[in-house]
Amino acid sequence: MNGLIAAMLRMSSEMSRGLTIVSALFTAIFLGIALGSALTNGLFISWFLFAVALLLAVLVATFAWRRWRLGAHLTASENQVYVSSGTVSADAEDPADTFFEALYVETQARDSRFLPGVEATQRAMLQAAGGPVNAPYLKADLRITMVAFAGTLAAIPLSFSGAFLALLIWLLA
Repeated sequence: MNGLIAAMLRMSSEMSRGLTIVSALFTAIFLGIALGSALTNGLFISWFLFAVALLLAVLVATFAWRRWRLGAHLTASENQVYVSSGTVSADAEDPADTFFEALYVETQARDSRFLPGVEATQRAMLQAAGGPVNAPYLKADLRITMVAFAGTLAAIPLSFSGAFLALLIWLLA
């Protein structure tokens, strides 16, 4: 199970590299144009666009940092050797049934207020992988990563539109 989770995260990490680079490029252009517009004309809308560009830059930087940490944890976990020291007797119930029942119970316990399904799923994945020692990439809070990913995804169209609007205001004001 740990190998499957790591493979899924590795694939998503590889696919998100291009998204991160393009989002960072668009956001940097938007940030520069919005700053130039705000410093030149001082209009409220220019400062508002600069604040939006700054927020998008923070979201993209957060996602890039989380993505980098995830890659470092995945690389470190590939070099580990896992040893299981469990015995199964013929009298015991099927361990797979109790394992999946425990995972189901873990996913149903939604304690947090902010994205409770993500937090419950992360706890279940951490339990399925064998704890934070076997899956250090699941230690960080995935809710922050998901919000940063959504912001990074939205940064491309928002930065393009915002840069166009800020450039238009800069040239016309």
